[in-house]
Amino acid sequence: MSQALEYLRALIAEGWEYPDAEYKAARKFGVSADELRDEYDRA
Repeated sequence: MSQALEYLRALIAEGWEYPDAEYKAARKFGVSADELRDEYDRA
């Protein structure tokens, strides 16, 4: 999950829209998009 979160943040920093970045990170690391969103919101 931590790798997916780091990747999500990197995509957003590159200019990706959040929904697209969330989907890409969740798929790449095989994690739940809902759980990834929760982790992102907590940070």
